[in-house]
Parts: sequence; C-alpha cells; structure tokens
Amino acid sequence: MLEGVEFLSETRANGGVREVYTLINKNELLCKRIYDPPKPEDGYRVFVDRLWPRGVKKENIRIDLWEKDIAPSTELRKWFGHTIERFAEFSIRYIAELDANPHAKAFLNTIQDKRKHGNVTLLFGAKDRMFNHAAVLKNWIETQDLKTI
Repeated sequence: MLEGVEFLSETRANGGVREVYTLINKNELLCKRIYDPPKPEDGYRVFVDRLWPRGVKKENIRIDLWEKDIAPSTELRKWFGHTIERFAEFSIRYIAELDANPHAKAFLNTIQDKRKHGNVTLLFGAKDRMFNHAAVLKNWIETQDLKTI
C-alpha cells in the first residue's frame, strides 16, 4: 500500500466486492461548507467562521475546533459582502490580517500537527464554494507550509 493513500472497496448488495478506484489522499487540507454532511475522509474538522451559521444546531454538526479568531475581521467581512468582483482585493486584505494575527501561528501549528495524522477540513458557511475566506485561508496555510520546507 502506498504511504499517505488509502484504497477503498465497497460491498455490493448481492454480496460481491467491487473495487472503488477513488483514492483518498491522507494528510490533505480540504474545504467544505458546514452545511454539507460530514464524511470520514474529512478528518479533523475546523470551523473557520467568526459567526455561527444560520439554521445549524451545534449538537447536529461534527466539528473538532471552532477557530473564530482566524476568520476575517468583521469590517473586512462586511466590506467584501461576498461580491466576487472584490475577491482579489479581499484575498490581499485577509492575508495581511492573517500575517498580523497573533493567533495565526498557533492555528497554523495545530493544522500542521493534525495533518500529520490525517486530513484536515476547513468548514465555512458561505454559499460560494470558490470565492470565500476558507479558500484564501487554505491557500495561506499551504503557502506557510512551503516556507518551512
């Protein structure tokens, strides 16, 4: 078996076994909406929004950590307003906030430590899966990882 890769198989209804060709890479950094159902491949689940999402009961969601202090500032979040045309500037401003954030180093250490043991999923509440702060945060974490090589 390849290190860091997990092969899946599933049992068919008739009792036979069918190989599934999807590979799950371990130690990945993933992003997904908090509204999406948890999956085993999510690994350690970190909610990275400052505000709890509407319509979600805490007892119905599996999160391992709620990291409010790593989210964009209220001012930046309100300025962005999920306007795609502002995303590039939002990304620059959010990265500047992360670089100046006194909680960022401890957060980064936690994520790096958890990734040694499996996947880490950054959870966010925004509707847009591409243009959101979790995508910027993921990119920032991966950039920090490269700096340590």
